[in-house]
Amino acid sequence: DVEFEKPGDFITYVIQVSNLGNIDAELDDIIYVTNPNEGPIKYEILGIKEGFDLKRGKSYNFKVRVYYELHSSNALKVDKPIQIKLNFEQDD
Repeated sequence: DVEFEKPGDFITYVIQVSNLGNIDAELDDIIYVTNPNEGPIKYEILGIKEGFDLKRGKSYNFKVRVYYELHSSNALKVDKPIQIKLNFEQDD
């Protein structure tokens, strides 16, 4: 969960994914379990997209930026759980 005091507030999380297997993997799908555009708190994924190839034994950092919409009419303290899923498939 993130909690913001006022419109314009934001936080950026650095997320690391690792391929601990012995076969390369490709990011097949990003599932936005929490709608990124619903309500005054929005989020975006930066630095990774579907089709990304994660080599065996390697790790990769990407970012998730969560922000309280600057032009929101809601001036109250708000929070929102953020959940995404990254589905990787192993290459044959």
